[in-house]
Amino acid sequence: MNLEQIEQSVRNFLIEDLMKDELEGVALNAELGLDSLDTTELRVFVEENFSLDPSKLIAEKLDTLEHIVGQIAEHVKG
Repeated sequence: MNLEQIEQSVRNFLIEDLMKDELEGVALNAELGLDSLDTTELRVFVEENFSLDPSKLIAEKLDTLEHIVGQIAEHVKG
């Protein structure tokens, strides 16, 4: 899975599942404004869709789409 596919998958999750319509065209480095519940749901999404242990995600780096995609890509090579 390449970076664009990871980004699109995460973006779709944020918009469709978390109902964050305002994030549809958000820049990769824009603050997402996720609360603790959103972050928990994001961790579950990452575990289920990328087979990545959510404890490997650095919580402080779940603030932008760029950081989220980067962390997933770092652990999901191939």
